[in-house]
Amino acid sequence: MDNTKKTSRKYKSSLQEIKSGVPQGSVLGPILFLLYINDLSINIQGGRTSLFADDTNIEIEDTNAHNLNTKIQEVMQQLSKWFSVNKLVINTEKPTQYLSMPGKTKVS
Repeated sequence: MDNTKKTSRKYKSSLQEIKSGVPQGSVLGPILFLLYINDLSINIQGGRTSLFADDTNIEIEDTNAHNLNTKIQEVMQQLSKWFSVNKLVINTEKPTQYLSMPGKTKVS
């Protein structure tokens, strides 16, 4: 039996069983992804978590650099555990940006 599906005039890909995940481009994909990561915020203590589509931001703050570093390490350990429990892998190839603001300025 030929398990090759023609996807265009030039390219063919063989059919394979999907053992986990959602096919890319599916209508349910974004909804299922949000349901899957919905508990991330309640499992991260020490930072404010913001979820939007497939972007996750965690804001951690402290007035002391040593305490801030400790908080960051604790949150990273919590994230690592959450990813492991949920069988996810962090994409270390994706660029990450950090913004540091050294204090608050009063606006009159």
